[in-house]
Amino acid sequence: MAILINTEITQKFRDLIGPLAKYVRYKDSSYFIPSWKWIDEDFHPWFVEHMTKMYGSFKWQEWRDCDDFALGYSFLIRVCYARGERFRPLQSIACSRSFEYWKYREDGSPETKHEAIALFIDHGELIFIEPQGPCRIELSPRELGSIVSVEF
Repeated sequence: MAILINTEITQKFRDLIGPLAKYVRYKDSSYFIPSWKWIDEDFHPWFVEHMTKMYGSFKWQEWRDCDDFALGYSFLIRVCYARGERFRPLQSIACSRSFEYWKYREDGSPETKHEAIALFIDHGELIFIEPQGPCRIELSPRELGSIVSVEF
């Protein structure tokens, strides 16, 4: 079973976003690292199913936008993790609560603030998730630099 301790999370963010990593916070001391296979094949369909049940639809609406999807993702992945006997006894899963960053247009101008999820998978690889997909996304260096804080 792959695990991360909280100081490793800070170091991995420091390697990626430099001094902004001082704004990485955590609530627990140890985190389970899920496989991408579990995320993509087990959790993502479960997430879509449960968000659809709760909202009646998985479609974006003004009153159900990026922060709602990100908060739902963060909460439901913890519920799904806690239900799985094989993952315990670690305190939590290596998934952030939602975080805010600036999305930029191709011309470099700011488009809008957006919320997404940071997630460690497999052997400690840090990826970002767009919960409205749900799918993996790549953040540009400028978008990474706009992250103010991340909490696990």
